[in-house]
Amino acid sequence: MLVKNIISKTILFIAIVASISVFKALFGNENILVGVTGITAALVLLSEDYTLNPIKNTIKFVLLEIILGVASFIASLNPISGLIITFCIIFYLLYSLTYDTKQPIHVAFVLGYLFMLYSPVSIERLGLRISGLIFSGIMIMVVQMLTNKNRYTKETKVKIINSIKDIKYEIDLILNKEEYSKIEENNKEIHNNIKVISEYIYQYREKSCDISDEGKIKLSIILFLESINTTLKKINNDPICSNNYDYNNILINLKEKLDYISRFINKEIDSKELRISLDEFIDSDENIYYEYFLYYEIKENVSILRDIFIGLEENDLTYYDEKFSIPEQIMRKSILMNNFNKDSLKFSYAFRAAFTISLGVFIVSYFNISSGKWLIFTLYSVILPYLESSRIKSVDRLIGTIIGLIIFEIVFSIVKEDSLRGIVILAVGYLSNYPQTYRTKMIFTTISALGAASIGSNIDELIARRLGFVLLGVIIASIVNRIILPYRMKDVTNQTICKSVARNKELLEEIYRYSVNNLNEYKVRSLIVLNKMENEKVNINNNTIQSKKIESFLDNQRIMLNNVYFLFNNIRKKNLVSIDIQYTFNKINMFINGEISELEIDNEFKRLKYSNDRLVFIDIYEICDNLKIATEQSRAILDKN
Repeated sequence: MLVKNIISKTILFIAIVASISVFKALFGNENILVGVTGITAALVLLSEDYTLNPIKNTIKFVLLEIILGVASFIASLNPISGLIITFCIIFYLLYSLTYDTKQPIHVAFVLGYLFMLYSPVSIERLGLRISGLIFSGIMIMVVQMLTNKNRYTKETKVKIINSIKDIKYEIDLILNKEEYSKIEENNKEIHNNIKVISEYIYQYREKSCDISDEGKIKLSIILFLESINTTLKKINNDPICSNNYDYNNILINLKEKLDYISRFINKEIDSKELRISLDEFIDSDENIYYEYFLYYEIKENVSILRDIFIGLEENDLTYYDEKFSIPEQIMRKSILMNNFNKDSLKFSYAFRAAFTISLGVFIVSYFNISSGKWLIFTLYSVILPYLESSRIKSVDRLIGTIIGLIIFEIVFSIVKEDSLRGIVILAVGYLSNYPQTYRTKMIFTTISALGAASIGSNIDELIARRLGFVLLGVIIASIVNRIILPYRMKDVTNQTICKSVARNKELLEEIYRYSVNNLNEYKVRSLIVLNKMENEKVNINNNTIQSKKIESFLDNQRIMLNNVYFLFNNIRKKNLVSIDIQYTFNKINMFINGEISELEIDNEFKRLKYSNDRLVFIDIYEICDNLKIATEQSRAILDKN
């Protein structure tokens, strides 16, 4: 593994150096940094698939590069234009390219703007720079087409099949009565993997407007696997289920159907064969006791997937569109418009950074501060969305800079010739591919930056400036992060948890009103999507906070939304015979609040004669219980903090 890593990084480094050399030959020495940031952008953006609309995305990246080039040229003319334009550019890039639930992609574009701002060209040479920027925009999409073409089809197929294997393994763990913690850990890993796949499929649909049958089937299968995994978690939590002979037979049968789904994904069988296999599962064990409600949950899941394949055979997947289509406009509106306020992560971070950096650009330009760009780059690096992260990164940047300065002083006091120093800089650039921590990366960045600037300059003066500007930048950023729209991770997480609980109540109120008015399916789906987005934001933050209470809250939320999904499906399919939704909600809430006895609620359950009614009764009970647990957990989390 180590050898492969060295070989791949060496090849990548050689390719980067070669690309920069070509860029220099085409567009001149003054545009080398344009090439560097263009290559950086191409590599950073490989985590996203932009091959779905190649022409549209090529135009988008080319226009963005041109705007950054023209804006940096105008901003370099005087301090006032630098202040105004830098604020607008930095705010736009950080606001539009910062996300709550995934890594931001603004780094290469912000650095590109700042590099061009502090490496200005004359009006006569501006045309050549613009040509280089157009080339960079095209290069981004060329790298995309070479690397990511057909990535969606290949990755989704492999990931779905691997998820099926993981769930089969989880079933084996339950059948073999392995330790609870081992099964729980495996379940959580499957949940995280499935979440990544479903997000990828949703993003693909949004970018490509994919309405093909294949795309619909893939999403249907992954949502089926997600729900099955949640039900398996409930089986593992229930000792009666995990030690029951009937449940063992059910799980063995389910494994067989999962094999059929894998074969369908691999195109070894057609949709009709898979549908017949799913029918067999649905029609089996009709005499099983109603008390085995988790079996009916699995059965209902299989039934939903089966209906999708019936629609496929009949060339009518409108049922899919009603069942699984997620209103992407709700997601976009929530992400962009609903975040345009001082209380959102995107806005507070974009405003704080843009205000501070643009003011720094104005001061450096107005007083003509030599090497002041190092202050600006430090401000950009250590002003981060969350206050906690900024503290850590500030310390790491300062320590990394000091260590880098010491190493630089030792090496460059020995190496006197400029040509040999150039070789040292190249070697440091190669070695910088290997560090994993920000502190270590800063050591190499400091040596490279000082090395490039030291050729023909006074080394001691450079060291003093570098250290002084980094220290000043860290101090300014520390103050700014505390006084300009501060965003503390724990506070935001607590607020989001409260929003999620409120969304739970809103969701149940919408379903509760079903017996009075028609169910607003669009609103229910929208509420589910927004709730999932909020829970995912909490989950991302908890990777840093590491709270067991928050982890338990998210597990409860996952089970609750799965139960809501089943209840919603049964209501939509009009599977209810004699159960009254409002009456049942009221009775169960009275029981949970201690107003009626267990005997009375048990009689209410036994009064229902049909399996679907009983399943809905159990769903409502679990939902109400989950809501009470979520409310108590949220209070415990808030009290702790």
